[in-house]
Amino acid sequence: MPMVRVLVQEPGGAAAFAGTTPARATWPAATMTTFHFLLTLLFGAALLGWLGLAAYVVGGRAAHDLRARRLAEAEARSSGRGLSRRALRRAALDASLAPHVSLLFAFEEAATVGTGQLVARAGRHRTELDKWRRIEALRILALVADPAALPLLELALRADEDVAAAAAAILGSLRSEAAAEVLAAAIGRSQLPDSKLSAYLDSYPLDVPGVVRRLACDRSPARRYRGVSLLARYIERGDARQLLCAAAGDVDADVRAAVAEALGSAGEGGIDELDALARDTAWFVRAHAARSLGARRYAELGAVVAPLLADESWWVRAAAKDALGELGPDAAAAVAPYLHSSDRFARNGAVEVLERIGHVDLVLVEAVAAPYDVLKQRAAQAIIAASADAYRAAVERATPELREALLVLVEPVGVAA
Repeated sequence: MPMVRVLVQEPGGAAAFAGTTPARATWPAATMTTFHFLLTLLFGAALLGWLGLAAYVVGGRAAHDLRARRLAEAEARSSGRGLSRRALRRAALDASLAPHVSLLFAFEEAATVGTGQLVARAGRHRTELDKWRRIEALRILALVADPAALPLLELALRADEDVAAAAAAILGSLRSEAAAEVLAAAIGRSQLPDSKLSAYLDSYPLDVPGVVRRLACDRSPARRYRGVSLLARYIERGDARQLLCAAAGDVDADVRAAVAEALGSAGEGGIDELDALARDTAWFVRAHAARSLGARRYAELGAVVAPLLADESWWVRAAAKDALGELGPDAAAAVAPYLHSSDRFARNGAVEVLERIGHVDLVLVEAVAAPYDVLKQRAAQAIIAASADAYRAAVERATPELREALLVLVEPVGVAA
């Protein structure tokens, strides 16, 4: 370690070196001074950052309140005067405003910018900024019902997903059969999923049965499927039901499945078609037909659905059980023969249906009450043989005085309780 010699000044005499002391003795003060300086600098920077952020938040809120106040004033006087170009454009697109106010602002924006420039913006885009300007222009042109709006929206449906989604939303809000036709024409030909375009048509603010009928008769199976599905909205119309029934024989299984599903909500007609669809070669068509037959809740339909308890597809068997459960006690007569089926799944399904409709407890109690009635005894034994679990559950539900009598029923078939 280097040493520093200390010079001592004697009173009235020459200076003399008194000795040495380590140079390190002067470092701590310098080090602490630098540390405190850096700490102060960092604190100051943090304080300035916080103050800047606070000013940004407060200023942003003030600007928002000012814009909101000006917009409210413009809405009250039904005029966009006093709004900036950007504020006017946003007001025209603001879904929270009354439709007539948005329409007024749209006309003012179109008059300010010029429809020629709006059409140019709505036709194409290159950058992200251009994309949103294109969407704004499409909306304004649609609001003012410019003749170029529908062709431009049709073109936009084939653009990238953002523009196509915006175009579909705009078309879905219009009350025009021509706009619905553009939506229908885009199915299978747009960047958007067909399901999304169909959803707009299904919730369209105007009834457009003609558009849907044409779609249901299209040469493309995918487009026919969407059209048939949309016919469910018009199921109470005789012409729609007639077209659905005709489509039950379509060569495409997806279309037949859509028919089966749609006929479930029909108030009348279509029973013969559902009967045929319940025996279709495609399992998902049979499943839809079974559920629709259950939804119709006609007692005689149990005989049509019950054979599906022995279907090769698990999904069809599940649909059949649900459908028969919907029919309630009326399904018991159709289901009972399947307690003796050679198919174990059919037997279990039959018991499950009977359990859902409360028929298992009824049959067992009747067998206890009439121990010499052969038919009632056989019915009880069939349930016990088909599902020991259902039998045990019925015993557990029974009252204590009835439980012992129910346990005796099991003896002839050798099932332990």
